[in-house]
Amino acid sequence: MLTQFDDDVVGIEANPDLQHVRIDDGRLWLSEDAREDIEVCAGYCPETDSPILMLNFLRAACVRLQHVDVDGDQAEHAFMSFCVLKGLEHAIETHWQGAELVGEFHPERLLMAFTTPSSPHTSLMLH
Repeated sequence: MLTQFDDDVVGIEANPDLQHVRIDDGRLWLSEDAREDIEVCAGYCPETDSPILMLNFLRAACVRLQHVDVDGDQAEHAFMSFCVLKGLEHAIETHWQGAELVGEFHPERLLMAFTTPSSPHTSLMLH
């Protein structure tokens, strides 16, 4: 399933990661840039073409990043990594479930999401 997206509908300006993700016939494709970002932010990038497996991995990585000491040396890196991974999570969900269901990405809500505890089984739908 390849879904075409209109910039005004899904907010590519708000989430440029939409250009680095595609789902064809239920199989996830990520650009090399997206894979490198995941590797830098999460420690590695799993070799999977399953959207749900990648979403679960990104969500778990975000939860781990939320457990850093906010006053420590790692806090800024953890927050920036969290933002990158959440952008990719939103892009995958948008391509998988559709823009109408997922909604537009709101990066201004990332700080609140980062400081709010969550579990890897719940999505932080930032819309």
